[in-house]
Amino acid sequence: MQQKTNHLKKQLLSFFYFVLLTVDVEAEWSVDQSAKVNYSQQFFLSKLPDKNVKNNYSILEVSPQLQLKKANFKFYAQPLLYHKFTTNYEVEKNFFDPKDSYLEGLWGSWRIRIGSQIHNWGVIDLYSPGDIVNSSTLFDPLHPQKLGAVGVDLTWSTFGKKLQFLYLPIRRRTQLPAQDSRWLPRDIITNAVDNHLDIYLPESINYIYDKNYELPDALTNNFGTRLSLTFGEVDWHLFYFHGLSPIPQMEIEATAVADVIDPTTSQLMGVKVEPDVFLRPIEYGLSTLGNSLVWAPEWAILRWETIYADTFNKDPRVVNERLLQSALSIEKQLNVFDKNLIVQVQYYLAERKQALNNITESNFQIFADAMVLNSILAINDNNSLYFSQLFNFESSSYLTALGGVLKINDMFSVESKVAFLNGPSNTIIGTFKNNDLVEVKLNIYY
Repeated sequence: MQQKTNHLKKQLLSFFYFVLLTVDVEAEWSVDQSAKVNYSQQFFLSKLPDKNVKNNYSILEVSPQLQLKKANFKFYAQPLLYHKFTTNYEVEKNFFDPKDSYLEGLWGSWRIRIGSQIHNWGVIDLYSPGDIVNSSTLFDPLHPQKLGAVGVDLTWSTFGKKLQFLYLPIRRRTQLPAQDSRWLPRDIITNAVDNHLDIYLPESINYIYDKNYELPDALTNNFGTRLSLTFGEVDWHLFYFHGLSPIPQMEIEATAVADVIDPTTSQLMGVKVEPDVFLRPIEYGLSTLGNSLVWAPEWAILRWETIYADTFNKDPRVVNERLLQSALSIEKQLNVFDKNLIVQVQYYLAERKQALNNITESNFQIFADAMVLNSILAINDNNSLYFSQLFNFESSSYLTALGGVLKINDMFSVESKVAFLNGPSNTIIGTFKNNDLVEVKLNIYY
């Protein structure tokens, strides 16, 4: 296997060097450079009893962009520099990711990219079951950001057809919230003991991340392929990926001090624990087969995705995944008082044999059996308002967000948002029902 992998690497590098040799040496380099700076302030409406947890967050994000292009060769870089002012933990305080930063060569119908990339295999907005390639940052699980995946992307394309091959020799783990984050459970950790008992947390919690437990081949030698075909108004995609699960499973270790008994049934519900709670991420692999379809007639846009995923690491520490998930989205543009209104209705359905705990903050849990209504109203070319409502039927919980974007000029824009979460405490959304927030973001473009 290792010999085949090395042989494949040599073949791809040889092809890339051939592309470099075909560059027109007399052609001039075109240079394109820009930058985007985001400063956001989040104000949480509820104060938590733990004094180590902040009631507001200040975040700075800088994303420079550089493109050098000459004939059929291109260098592109758009990394992310992230700084959070309101944390004492380095994992969120200073963070860097290469995002899209790669070398590209073109030759006929072939394209090769070597470096870091964000791959968008999903077709549905907000949350897409088919987005299975990239890991993420979960500093704010309501808005996870994809991490660049380093590797080789070889793509063949012609009119109406595209075939993509990915090889990712080494992966970056999903970045979990800092120990003082409001996006770690503060009341209950669900399914933490024997996959069904809950941990009831004390008022002051000392989360401690233990060393990651890595299963074989989860973080190395990931690969996948995607076939895309266009038939008139229909785009169809078939894909397979063998690699790291975007969300790790989490082992929890804590010292129990008392049992918690259900007063109505006298059954054991969980345990109360001491303040020190150890979190041990388990990095494991998934084999995922999926397909998606986009149909764009004149009257609407319909999107559909289905995936089936199973663990390829058979280890007793990993909950058997066996996840079947589907999503359907309908998008319609309307004219309301001479304003453009975009309305989306999305429905997610999933089947899984065993539940994960709520500390993994898995999008699967939020969207397991959920409906989402999204709407965007364009006031004019510079200003817009939006509204989003998610209701999870399985857990009877909901998430509401509304806000707007004001473009001041070509250099500055301002975004504002309010978000409300509610549900039972033992659900993923209810876990964070005290995280209702107001957010203001300043965007600066250079």
